[in-house]
Amino acid sequence: MKKQLSIILGTLSLCCLLSANIEASVSSGTLAEKGSKAKAKAKIVMPCGPCCPERPPCPPKKPPCPAEKPPCPTKKPPSPQSAYATLIYAETETDPWINALDIIVPFTSIQAAKNVTLDTATSTFTLPKGTYSINFQFVIITDGSGNTAKDNVSFLRFTNMYLDLNNGASTVALDWAMGLDDSGNMNSAPWASFSGSKIFSVAADNTVVKFVLHRTEEISGTLNIKFSSQFDIYASFADLLNNNAVRVTLHKIDDV
Repeated sequence: MKKQLSIILGTLSLCCLLSANIEASVSSGTLAEKGSKAKAKAKIVMPCGPCCPERPPCPPKKPPCPAEKPPCPTKKPPSPQSAYATLIYAETETDPWINALDIIVPFTSIQAAKNVTLDTATSTFTLPKGTYSINFQFVIITDGSGNTAKDNVSFLRFTNMYLDLNNGASTVALDWAMGLDDSGNMNSAPWASFSGSKIFSVAADNTVVKFVLHRTEEISGTLNIKFSSQFDIYASFADLLNNNAVRVTLHKIDDV
């Protein structure tokens, strides 16, 4: 009987021991799980380490520079109205000698002209208003009949060359030069070539212009001269068809 009781008590003691070990093990796992959850919650709620000062906000961006205003387009000035002409005098064998002191340079035709007209009866040309460049050249011979070559040189003593605007309303003095041949080898009388240029302005449309030569009488006599290319007595007029005795070229270069 005592032996059975001892077996029963031993069995109960062993069961209690096993039960205590199982409960302790379960309790330990629960505590570990609870500790882990607590630590996880602590990480979320509590800051780790010291607080850092807040980073200052970035300064506002500088606004972009306004685009430069494009310059106003400049208006292209209008080109001056075109005007030009070449005036010529074609010599003939029957041209008369000239003995006046004031001589209007003769013209017989106009070439390559635009907005310039010529009156051959008066040897005057009409210009629109504007600023012009004029270039001229011509040859004058003297009349050797009854005079010595020395006296004939005096016939070529021009003191002025100018443009007469609107019959004396105003004048434009010309710049000119003379090349003289008084050798008498090719002709019985001297001859001279004249050339020059000028820039001048015309203030109004339809301005009538004439080219005037002025000389002072210094000796007695006829003072006969002639515009001619035939200063070589051996040249025929047929040889000189392409060399006009007078050539004046006008170009309008600006408005006024």
